[in-house]
Amino acid sequence: MGVEYLYQQTGQVLQDYKLAIQESESSEVAIEVHAGHAEPEEFQDFTVLTFHLQRLPAASSKASSSVSPSPSTSTLSLRTLSSLSAVLPPSSTSTQSSLSVHRVYPSIPANLRRPIKVLSLFDGIATGYLVLKDLGFKVDECYASEICEDSIAVATVNHDGKIIHVGDVRFITQKHLEQWGPFDMLIGSSPCNDLSIVNHLRKGLYEGSGRLFFEYYRILQLLKPKEEDPRPFFWLFENVVLMNTHDKVNICRFLEVGNIWFIFMLSSPAHRARYFWGEIPGMSRPIIASQNDKLILQDCLEIGREARVTKVRTITTNSNSLRQGKGPSSLLPVVYNGREDSLWITELEKIFGFPKHYTDVRNMTRQQRQKVLGESWSVPVIRHLFAPLKEYVACEKLPPLTISSISSTSSPDSPEMMQLR
Repeated sequence: MGVEYLYQQTGQVLQDYKLAIQESESSEVAIEVHAGHAEPEEFQDFTVLTFHLQRLPAASSKASSSVSPSPSTSTLSLRTLSSLSAVLPPSSTSTQSSLSVHRVYPSIPANLRRPIKVLSLFDGIATGYLVLKDLGFKVDECYASEICEDSIAVATVNHDGKIIHVGDVRFITQKHLEQWGPFDMLIGSSPCNDLSIVNHLRKGLYEGSGRLFFEYYRILQLLKPKEEDPRPFFWLFENVVLMNTHDKVNICRFLEVGNIWFIFMLSSPAHRARYFWGEIPGMSRPIIASQNDKLILQDCLEIGREARVTKVRTITTNSNSLRQGKGPSSLLPVVYNGREDSLWITELEKIFGFPKHYTDVRNMTRQQRQKVLGESWSVPVIRHLFAPLKEYVACEKLPPLTISSISSTSSPDSPEMMQLR
């Protein structure tokens, strides 16, 4: 019933969806692993940052078990990766011979760049819009699909009602997109409840909230410009790392990508590993912390409070996620007035990279504020991913650079001061 319902809702965009379920999952894929370091507790044994998937021909897949001589990358048969089964996709259900190669857009001259028009699905508390504005990009319009009233209130209050909320993603039609568009960018992260292996009652990609991924896929297909259209179009999809490997591969297949970016914020005081799929320039470049990023928990605490750990566990919508460790030995991460204490909401906002009191709207309770934060993106991660768009998008004019303004924020030996000498 779930398959039939989904098929009827999404129309011809998912014609190959039924075929994917009916096909056997015996084919193999070769995975090119680019070395990178992942530090979260769940992945201390892995050195995986970017996955490159390539399907092997049926005739040769059984015999494949090769390792590239390159010291930086290696191509491995899945039979040699049994120990990585929790991380690496084991199979593919596509009948295509290869994954699509995404378009590469040349940078646009500054005088021809224009403001960006964005559609954000499962928008949450408008992290994407916040980052675009923080980076100085001119935003023509931002349409957002979100159904959580608390999240909508946070986004509306913080951005002066400039975000146009359009309701449930399932009711967005091609006619709507034609009226609102054309869009330059699509971003989103469908709910992970039925995808995360932490949820023992999960329903997977094809049932429950998991199938909302196909709403993102449906709209992505409607928005993508035709081959002859030179207009740059960017998209980004995010979801949880701890998902079923078959779901992971099927997401790759529908999005037609051979790259999964596994991003763990080394420049964040919280362990928060996530997968990103997308078509944005520079996604594979290493993350470098900015001067304003909070690197350790102590940087995020209010005056008089002492951190007991350097980094906290992944913060979710569950209040228990604030405790460090498991079972009776778990502890609260802060000491205040000689007693252990939980994180304050303003401190949680700093950990995620939001301005202080960002979620302090409509008399929301502590639990409500943690819930909307736990469902949000990490601001430093999105800033890292969006930064290369400066080569394509018009930017706000910055105030003139003066010696006094630099000296107030820079050390005498900073690069900015050296240039003025």
